[in-house]
Amino acid sequence: ATAEEETRLASLRRGLLAVRDKGIRPGVDDKVLADWNGMMVAPLVFAGSFLQIDAVRNAIVATALFCIASSITYIINDLRDRELDRLHPRKRYTRPIAAGAVSVTEAVILAVVLSAFLMIGAFLVPSVIAVLGVYLAATVASTIRLKQVPVVDLFVLASGFVLRVVAGAVAIDVVT
Repeated sequence: ATAEEETRLASLRRGLLAVRDKGIRPGVDDKVLADWNGMMVAPLVFAGSFLQIDAVRNAIVATALFCIASSITYIINDLRDRELDRLHPRKRYTRPIAAGAVSVTEAVILAVVLSAFLMIGAFLVPSVIAVLGVYLAATVASTIRLKQVPVVDLFVLASGFVLRVVAGAVAIDVVT
């Protein structure tokens, strides 16, 4: 690459990182995508389906759907907890809604837009709709009440990881 191309790429990289850092939860976004939702492709490897185009496509779409669902539930949680987060010594700076970097209106609009993408995308891999529904129900229930119930909150959190792997297996038709 030429020096001009390298400069342009560096500028684009800085711009993308700046946009990412203005996200609802930039640090969690990377973790959710790479680690948590990345577990959804494990069934591709363990089932030996990683060379089957349809299986790979379905696993990628299912992973994207869970990324969207995770983002929606983080927005719901952050909207619900914004007043408490504003009083917290660390969260008042790290949670964009509590910090005022993202307005309530912007967060609601983003949640609605993501929900529309989720509903449309679910038609691409309909086999994961039930698992996705259970995941959303559990995480929203956690936001509303279950995260205040000791031990139950841990089970809900753990179930999210299990549901991701199950959704990956269902998406590639290992489990029906």
